[in-house]
Amino acid sequence: MIVDRRGATFISMRLLMSIVVIVVISSLFYVGLKNIMPSIAEAKVERQVNALDNLFQEMITGDARDVALYEDYKTQSGERRTFSFDLPSQLNYLGIGTDPDPDNDGQLERNLMEDGTVIVYKVEGRSKKIHWLDEDIRIRLGEYKDGNWLIKKPEEGLILKAEGKFEITFELVKYHNKKYILIHSNNSNFIPYFDNNPPFVSIISPVEGTYSYGDILIQWVVFDDIGIKYIKVEYKSSTSDWIVIEEKSAMEWEKWECILEKEKIEQYGEYWIRVTAADEGNNIEYDVVKIHIS
Repeated sequence: MIVDRRGATFISMRLLMSIVVIVVISSLFYVGLKNIMPSIAEAKVERQVNALDNLFQEMITGDARDVALYEDYKTQSGERRTFSFDLPSQLNYLGIGTDPDPDNDGQLERNLMEDGTVIVYKVEGRSKKIHWLDEDIRIRLGEYKDGNWLIKKPEEGLILKAEGKFEITFELVKYHNKKYILIHSNNSNFIPYFDNNPPFVSIISPVEGTYSYGDILIQWVVFDDIGIKYIKVEYKSSTSDWIVIEEKSAMEWEKWECILEKEKIEQYGEYWIRVTAADEGNNIEYDVVKIHIS
């Protein structure tokens, strides 16, 4: 009996050719994707650099805290903004006020470049990019010292080289009649900045010992050197545990305030109000005031 196996052979060859074509197409797609990803990453960084430049231009016209006179950043802060970074994994470095690799040898340093009027960044597989700022926008790395944010000496810029989302606070200060944009980040060897400073929290209303007869407006100030993660507002009586009034991420608060409605209070007497804030480094701080409900 004669069996014709040519059809089976043809099908096997056709399957083999299909696999080869798929492998070739996949390889071309991978190569193309590998080539285009640095361009996409660079464009992502460029958009953030332009946005940061616009932020600095808005800040420079504001009020400035005098660091030469050691004005306290908690009570006499200058124009202050927090910027959210979303950096890609392909980023080699992003220097604010500095060229991190002036010798192009991979050894990063934070020395100022042109009085700090520059942002320099490099994405893997792409060339170094230099973004010049206006000459009156001078960047300076900050240093948290003796409970205050001052200009670090010797003067430096900031280097970021890690993938991820995080926030950094910038403040307008002046030193001997010259304005600078101060980066709230300390003289740390961690890049990006290793956050070990808790946020600042202060309840401004109601004040300690207030007598209240109706709804209570709770207001507070809160800020951090890197960024606030969430804020929780609570109250308690002398006989109860803490009861949450509101708790949500910092981005969800339209204003640093909320209302404790009188109808939620079970009885008259002494009450405590607590505002708790956590920053992006999971450092937690709170402020408490005692009031009287009549």
